[in-house]
Amino acid sequence: MLAVALPALLIAAVALRPEMPTLSEDVAPLKRTAGFASVMPDARSSVQSGSYAFETSIRAGDKGPLFFIRPLIPILEPDLLVYWTTTEVEEPSLPSDAVLLGHLAGASPRALPISEEAASGWGRALVYSLGYQKIVARVPLTPESGPRER
Repeated sequence: MLAVALPALLIAAVALRPEMPTLSEDVAPLKRTAGFASVMPDARSSVQSGSYAFETSIRAGDKGPLFFIRPLIPILEPDLLVYWTTTEVEEPSLPSDAVLLGHLAGASPRALPISEEAASGWGRALVYSLGYQKIVARVPLTPESGPRER
């Protein structure tokens, strides 16, 4: 009896489960406060770093320049942080001059505040896994990272 009832119950449960809820517009200010951008700027560049690909752009914001970054595929490493540095990095650890920009999660675009020096388009963003204590990706910042106007 269980051999017939359990598969039927499983099929019924999967068929009748509710759809994934969508986010209401009420959470948009919370996402902006957390640094998530609703969209990427139009002028952006694509960057490949190892097995990961990113879209990046630098724009002027209300409180200073912003570095937009969006992974094109989700990175499945734990606790991702984004740092900026001018040092050429080959080893998996962070250089001593690395400046924390913010965290990175999922595939949503992030708008991270950066310094004027970083906004000039030189240096690199390092995507660092705090859980594994290693650099996951190196994203170069060049003058081609995008226009600087709003």
